[in-house]
Amino acid sequence: MSIRENFKTLCDDADEYVKRSIDSYKLMLVKSLALFYGDMACRFVLFMLLFLAFVLMLVAMVVLLAPFIGLAVALLMAVALLVAVALSVYLFRMNLFVDGAVKRMCGMFFDDEDEKE
Repeated sequence: MSIRENFKTLCDDADEYVKRSIDSYKLMLVKSLALFYGDMACRFVLFMLLFLAFVLMLVAMVVLLAPFIGLAVALLMAVALLVAVALSVYLFRMNLFVDGAVKRMCGMFFDDEDEKE
């Protein structure tokens, strides 16, 4: 083999390596994004189910307490509880949502060095 043929083979191999590396990174990105969106969809469904359960609990509380303390007072208590929960979720939103989402995304997108060894 001549130097020219060796160089051409080397260039072809390097080109193939670069293409396969790009494909590998694309596949890792697709996998990470699929995990991320699946996780977000599950969290959204869980949040909506918990919210629905909380609202149904408030309705049951109003129905049970209305004969004893009056409908207006029971509704006022339910609204106050709903506002208190909404305010606490708003105040702790960084700890509840953002920090957890950042940790989860870092775990998905950046492999731990200990796992590779």
